[in-house]
Amino acid sequence: MGFRNRLSVAALMGAALLTGTGVSAKDRLVVTQWGGVWGESLENFVIGPFEKKYDVQVDVLRAASAGELLPKIRAEKDRPTIDVYFAGIQGARALAKEGLAVELDEKDVPAIKGLSPTLIRPIGGKVYFAGINTRANGLMVRKDLVKLPEKVTMQWVADPSLKGMVSIPNMAFGHGLIVLAGALAGGGASNQDIEPGFTFLKKIAPNVKALYQSSGEAGRLITTGEAAVAYVSSGAVAAPKKAGIDVDFYAPADMPLMLDADAVMVVKNGPAGRDLALKFVNFFLEPDRINPYSFGVGSSSPLKDGPPPPKDKVPVPITNEQMGTAFFADDATSAWIDANFDTWNERFTREIQPALGR
Repeated sequence: MGFRNRLSVAALMGAALLTGTGVSAKDRLVVTQWGGVWGESLENFVIGPFEKKYDVQVDVLRAASAGELLPKIRAEKDRPTIDVYFAGIQGARALAKEGLAVELDEKDVPAIKGLSPTLIRPIGGKVYFAGINTRANGLMVRKDLVKLPEKVTMQWVADPSLKGMVSIPNMAFGHGLIVLAGALAGGGASNQDIEPGFTFLKKIAPNVKALYQSSGEAGRLITTGEAAVAYVSSGAVAAPKKAGIDVDFYAPADMPLMLDADAVMVVKNGPAGRDLALKFVNFFLEPDRINPYSFGVGSSSPLKDGPPPPKDKVPVPITNEQMGTAFFADDATSAWIDANFDTWNERFTREIQPALGR
């Protein structure tokens, strides 16, 4: 099912100009979201019911990845055209620290009290974004195209039999997710040592055929057979499975469980106004919406008392206990990533990209 109200960036700029000439946008909310199962789940379980209940129009600005709209939000901070932003945890944290997010106070967003404490990341004692879409990171494998080892590990990705069959995310995806995963598999990351990550990437470089920039693109590469193995978040498996592809997800046996999550936040001074945007976020986080939405995108419930997901929807269910013990960037780790990401990105471009597929 597609979106009823899709917006391009150009259309969004036009809406901003209309608002500036006196046309009210108070009953029109602009939210961001990705395509595929993410967009479908938001439309089916959240947007449609919200529009019906509150008699408002919700327009969706599509993005290929969580970080794609970060520069836009920063550039238009004095005149935003977005109300509600679905982001990666790192991106949401960065915008909140820059003063571009509205506080999610419990009196305005009471449903936030139901979230797992691990997904609440206060900044200066205040909450500006809510963690959602909790899922494991690991390997998506086309079982009809490769011979699976007895144990699926990260080191297996370097096996010569996989030459030209592997896809990994670019550095923008997950704010350096792939180098962090490699470091974790090599005994680093959790102790803020990134070197094992670059060692791992150099090992697998000859097998890498493509870099992807979104989970949807990773799913497409697997579906078409352009790649047989991809390092992804577990939610990326949903689309190929829906297409009837013989694919499965594996949490690598040679590394600690690595979790990933997205976030939802309200953009400061958005065109619809603070109250309507906060109402949407609260509506989204209520159990009747957040649970089916989460399962629809291949994620476990983010609620501390959430139900277990359907086995056919979520390949690696995440419990609240796992959220507290697995590798999941805390504030200190997030600060380390933020401080070093530009250097890592430059190293990836200089040391890793020229070796891909060679």
